[in-house]
Amino acid sequence: MRSLFTILILFITVPLFSQIIVQKMPNDDYLFNKSAIPVFSYPEVDHDLMLAEDEIESSSKEVPLRIAIPFEKEIDLIKNGFLYYDDYGNRNWIIQLNLPGAYGVGVILNRFYIPKGGELYVFNEDRSSVNGAITSVNNNERMALQVSPVQGNSVFVMYSEPIDSEFEGEIRIKSVSHLYRDLYHTNKGFGDSGSCNVNVVCPEGDAWQDEVRSVALIINGNGSRICTGAMINNTALDGIPYFL
Repeated sequence: MRSLFTILILFITVPLFSQIIVQKMPNDDYLFNKSAIPVFSYPEVDHDLMLAEDEIESSSKEVPLRIAIPFEKEIDLIKNGFLYYDDYGNRNWIIQLNLPGAYGVGVILNRFYIPKGGELYVFNEDRSSVNGAITSVNNNERMALQVSPVQGNSVFVMYSEPIDSEFEGEIRIKSVSHLYRDLYHTNKGFGDSGSCNVNVVCPEGDAWQDEVRSVALIINGNGSRICTGAMINNTALDGIPYFL
């Protein structure tokens, strides 16, 4: 579901948390200094080998579908990023991540704590795929955050902070994931669903339109696997956001 606020449910380990995005476009002032942006490159991935391994693994229905290979490399965006100022004096830090051959790139942060007004963006070269703005509403006790994958094999990670912010934000990348499955151009064929599955766009799903909006994608396994879940109510009907 796409709206002003997009909620994506994500796993890093056991704790569950949501990524809340205010859909905005990042500023493009970085284009004037593009050659100065630090570039972090990662190894190539043999997609055919990964898919062959997945074929063997698919015999077990207990394992979530693997879509990516994670690479551990700690990057402090504030310390390692290129710093530039916009016309209003606001500070911006930016880096570029290159993952040759990837269909998409996911980012996991093991340190995320930003002030009100701060905005984090992850986007591809032509800004056709943008995750952001990720704001201080995503601050959490674990100070961790997983950003859903952005389409493309080269992405920018940019943090913008107001000149009058209460403190300097902390953003540290723990790992990035190389999507070797093209989730952006893949559709299952007619008849691929199980006999118990009901297509909600068909008349059989007319009575379930409210429930459809409860379903969300889960990304787990350090950003490498996907499955789905759903928001559920409880007998108190008090709106506590339980997720099954």
